[in-house]
Amino acid sequence: MALIRLAKPSDAKSVIEIIAQSSHTPNDYPNNGFVKHQNLDEWCYRRRISSTPFFYCAELLGKVVGFLAAYPLRSIWEETLNNDPLTRKLQRRYPDDVYFDQVAIRREWREKRIAQNLAHTMHQAAAMMHYGGIVGVRDYRKIICRFSLV
Repeated sequence: MALIRLAKPSDAKSVIEIIAQSSHTPNDYPNNGFVKHQNLDEWCYRRRISSTPFFYCAELLGKVVGFLAAYPLRSIWEETLNNDPLTRKLQRRYPDDVYFDQVAIRREWREKRIAQNLAHTMHQAAAMMHYGGIVGVRDYRKIICRFSLV
């Protein structure tokens, strides 16, 4: 079973490798998330990891095999997130929620419930921190799910 832990800025390089290996590239995100992920280099991911209590890594045998990134809507600071019209809409509609942004697992470790364990960890943490819910988006403009935590 994978160790699920909070990500550290030093995990940024592994996160980028996992994204590069996944079936979705940063250029796909306008169709698979609500943010155009541009210029997502190691420095950017170090900032993202440091900015949220909901950036987790799954580790097996000392190697990062997956990650999950989520952000409290009330405190999104990054320009690409904060300047997006849908982000602002979600912030108005669900100010006390957590936005579930990205999850990816290395190919050789998929179908082993790692993504499920990452999501479960985020869900538990958000509930313990008294967030109202978790919201996810697909196809850029459609809210596909919101789980209430209250």
